[in-house]
Amino acid sequence: MDRKDHPDTPFHLLFVCTGNTCRSPMAEVVARKAAERRGLTQLEVRSAGVAAFPGMGAAGGAIRASRRRGLDLEGHRSRPLDPELVAWADLVLTMSPSHLGGVVAAGGGDHAAVITNVQRVLPGPGDGSGDGPDPTGGVPDPFGGPDELYEVTMEELERLVDEVMDRIEASLRMGGESGGARNPGQGTEPGEGEGPSRSKGGESGEEGASS
Repeated sequence: MDRKDHPDTPFHLLFVCTGNTCRSPMAEVVARKAAERRGLTQLEVRSAGVAAFPGMGAAGGAIRASRRRGLDLEGHRSRPLDPELVAWADLVLTMSPSHLGGVVAAGGGDHAAVITNVQRVLPGPGDGSGDGPDPTGGVPDPFGGPDELYEVTMEELERLVDEVMDRIEASLRMGGESGGARNPGQGTEPGEGEGPSRSKGGESGEEGASS
């Protein structure tokens, strides 16, 4: 679908971490707030975890770091990454290189990257070709750490999400033609509450699964 002819077509952004209780839900609420601020009403944001136990709440540190910014993670419930959710997304951004394998296995390798290397699939002005392996380490996991560590993680995510939003906004203005993010509107709507009851290697609860 040509976004120039359908400018209101939703753009689906998916953040992925391990347990979907820390990094990816923090990025999700930051991105939603940024989209609201920029007037990007067509942007839809979700998050998931490659080893998430479904239905768990966000980590306390993530909730408090979000609350200090007027963001609400109280109602968040973790969701495992599955092929249906990956198919829904136009752009998948993982928190570390280790998460990319799960996205690739779910069929999203052509529109996924580590958030610190988003230019690989969504180039912007001044970037190189975007080819080659991801050289970055992603966003460190604050799981189990003090609130100060969650604060550092949130500050890093705010910076990275802002860059992502710049690129998405530019791509939408250009008709969704730049980069490797999938042409918006080609995804499917994932069923609510579907997916495996537990991913391999996942742990249960805030104290058992990093994010």
